[in-house]
Amino acid sequence: MNKKQMIQAIADKTFLETETIKKVLDACEIILMENMQKQYQQSPDLKKSVSYKGKKDVKIIQFPRPSNIKHNTN
Repeated sequence: MNKKQMIQAIADKTFLETETIKKVLDACEIILMENMQKQYQQSPDLKKSVSYKGKKDVKIIQFPRPSNIKHNTN
């Protein structure tokens, strides 16, 4: 169902004018797009680096690189 068909179906069931329904749907789409943009703009800043040197309560765990891991096969 495309947007025009949806607007007409709502108008048929609610006895509202199609222009009113179209304006409401357009406003909802705009708000939804703004909210999605805000959500994706709040991604973590990967350019910042945090130094934990000299901090006593921090434990740093280093994992081996995948190329250095030996796989045991049966």
